[in-house]
Amino acid sequence: MSSDGIHLLRYKDLKYRTKINTQGRIPNWFKFIETKLIEDPLKSKKVKTDYQLGYNIHRRVLDNPNEDKIRIEHWIQDLENDQISPSVQLPILKKCEGCEVKMNQIRNKRSNTKVRCIADINIENCVKVNANSIQNDRYIADIAIYEALAQAECKYYEKTSMNECIIEKVNGLFKYIHPSDYRNALIEIANSLMQETDIEIYTDGSMKNIATNEIMMGCAFVISAPIKKSFNCGIADNPSSNKAELMAVILSLMICPKAANVEIYSDSQWVVNIFDDLNFLTIKDIERSKVNYKVLWLCLFKIIRIYSLKVKITKVKAHSD
Repeated sequence: MSSDGIHLLRYKDLKYRTKINTQGRIPNWFKFIETKLIEDPLKSKKVKTDYQLGYNIHRRVLDNPNEDKIRIEHWIQDLENDQISPSVQLPILKKCEGCEVKMNQIRNKRSNTKVRCIADINIENCVKVNANSIQNDRYIADIAIYEALAQAECKYYEKTSMNECIIEKVNGLFKYIHPSDYRNALIEIANSLMQETDIEIYTDGSMKNIATNEIMMGCAFVISAPIKKSFNCGIADNPSSNKAELMAVILSLMICPKAANVEIYSDSQWVVNIFDDLNFLTIKDIERSKVNYKVLWLCLFKIIRIYSLKVKITKVKAHSD
């Protein structure tokens, strides 16, 4: 996804975001994602509303009424071409003329038609970005917009209580899960584990009808301690037993609270071996590796690092309780 959470990156953008090799034809898995997330991939990269993650919120300081708050004006990225990802376009900003993220709207004194989008926010949640004025009431920022957003997010989570932080991050992460029945089930499990520190989980992935054209792939996990919970779901596209096993582990980590000690039992020796090989590498080292399902492994380890999880995966016999 683009930094604004409402556009899908081009496939070649992944070269810079995930360090994967994007030479050659666009793979089928990416085309599948495009058809699922985008209404018309040939006209726009804008993602369907159900899959959007958020908004680019850039604002210009108008006033400083007190030491804790500032009054700002909402600005948005000026996209010249909807078919090019915002992350590779120039960081040019323009005034917002009214939107759903507004807190206040006031009429521009110089015009009866234009609306200014105004809000009062806490200074501690802001990141200052230098910008230079260009023609037609536009400004160009001196850093990439996705970098400014990343800085603001880090600053926000440093100032937010742990529980609020976990809730917002978890809900944002679960927006990738569809249909909503799966997503709601995972959120319910995550909420029941909010206060837990030690969690024991059994994971399993499976494939059926391998010899036919109707291959089915699914994954599941069972929490055995400190509470009894279970989850299972189907997985679409590019079926393989290793992918199913890995997805089961990823989903089980998504429901864990921050700083938890997680003991995972998997019947996949492949998952155990690759996890042990990558566990002490940096994210950049993993990006440079040639491991299969690199994007999924990056997702797994980013969850671990962001949530400060302590994870151990142990091999067990297939379908062990």
